[in-house]
Amino acid sequence: MKISYLSLLLGSALLLGGCGSDDDNNGGGEITPPPPPPPVETPSLDIGEASSIELTLNSFDPDSGEVIFTLQNAEGKALTNAAKYQITYFGYPAEEQASTKPKAWKRWHVTYGYSCDPATECAEPLQALDSAGSYSFSPSGLDWDANAATGAVTRYKVAIEVFGAEISNEVTLYSPTTDIN
Repeated sequence: MKISYLSLLLGSALLLGGCGSDDDNNGGGEITPPPPPPPVETPSLDIGEASSIELTLNSFDPDSGEVIFTLQNAEGKALTNAAKYQITYFGYPAEEQASTKPKAWKRWHVTYGYSCDPATECAEPLQALDSAGSYSFSPSGLDWDANAATGAVTRYKVAIEVFGAEISNEVTLYSPTTDIN
């Protein structure tokens, strides 16, 4: 019985001695975790080099006029450095409301236009967002009641055209009820 007790004691001592070993092949220093993998970047392209421009409207707030959109080329590359644009806002009356003025045709509307050409002075530039190819625009001076009776404008649309070196996106009228991604 003393031999098995002694064997157990000797085996335990060897195990505990092995745990305190300094043979971990790291030079005796602290263990450093491997560096994190690099972030996955969306392939991007300068808008001046793009051969196509596709615009996707992400949000449109008709009260403030703020629009958030993304630009990419036909191959799906995010387009960066967009600066030249033309954005037009349209305000319409309710569907059933016709104008009482004879020269106003059947339907009247109010418009507000904003544009920027970096070759000249640009008062309201596009704001690039964190995600490559994403932009926002918030106009100043958008007042739907300034050119219409107070509360008469009840339907809204926006047209956004962004220009590259020699091309622009296809202009589409978007409304807040348009399927926005």
